[in-house]
Amino acid sequence: MSMRVNTVRLPVYILTLTFMLLNALQGADAVKVTFWNIEWFPGQSLRNVTAEREREHMAVVQNRLAELQPDIFLACEIRDWKAFEELVKVVPGMRVHTVSSFRSRDTGTLWPQQLAIASKLEVRAAWSETWRPTMPGNPRGFAFAALESPCGSGLWLVYSLHLKSNRAANEEQSQINFLQRNERFVNSCSHIEEMESIVFSRRGHGG
Repeated sequence: MSMRVNTVRLPVYILTLTFMLLNALQGADAVKVTFWNIEWFPGQSLRNVTAEREREHMAVVQNRLAELQPDIFLACEIRDWKAFEELVKVVPGMRVHTVSSFRSRDTGTLWPQQLAIASKLEVRAAWSETWRPTMPGNPRGFAFAALESPCGSGLWLVYSLHLKSNRAANEEQSQINFLQRNERFVNSCSHIEEMESIVFSRRGHGG
């Protein structure tokens, strides 16, 4: 079973493949952050997935997550909240903060590859958001959470997103995917700037 997992220990901040920004980590103990593209979780396929296959995939991923024991867990290609909540049960103290509910642009049904954030930290706010309509046909979006710093130094702004799209049957579609990926990055940076301005504004007013 082929799976990719990236994990990192950070004393200051991290910018991961999902694009994640944490603020004001000075003085905090090491925080372990894991990002994982679990690939069609659970089941590792879009179609013809048996219950047995789902259980097998769940068990394999849970075993690995139990070994990693992250403090903050970012995941993509998650089917839904229920599956993600079941997954993180193997990490004591970890709670699900948000799981996106993006819909297929073709059928309108819930897309089986969602974004998710869980952690052991207190959460001030968490949600998912579709990309802003700055270009046509840009699917899905990002998941976001504002987490309380364990050292009391403020909020950490955490993002989980999936920039890549494999939906391309020719060179023209590949170019569109490339432009969409860049636009998603710009969208993400814009949202980070907005959230930071809110956080710093409240600090300035004693919030």
